[in-house]
Amino acid sequence: MRKLKETRLLRGFSQDEVFWGTKIDRAQYSRIERGGIEPSANDREILCAFFKMTEDELFPEYKDGPPERDRELYRKLRKKISLVEKIELLGNNPDHETYHGKLIALGKAHGIEVE
Repeated sequence: MRKLKETRLLRGFSQDEVFWGTKIDRAQYSRIERGGIEPSANDREILCAFFKMTEDELFPEYKDGPPERDRELYRKLRKKISLVEKIELLGNNPDHETYHGKLIALGKAHGIEVE
């Protein structure tokens, strides 16, 4: 969530100030900012309102599609795919679209219904 941290720093806010303005737990916000966890749709909405930005501006990594759908497909796949397939999937993906394409292809190859 590089853009989130960059925005916070450019605007001169501490993580505590973001907490007080959004009521998102400090530890949770820190994990979101570091990329340790994905922000929920509600968290993204709250943070966009706090920074007065659109979701595309503040979270450009979500622009190509909702990661929630990808996470659900990955959960279904992770027990079916080999270690090599996991490495290929999670390896160097320059953008979300590339990752999403690989994920869809693996889902279809393993007989998982893909939307």
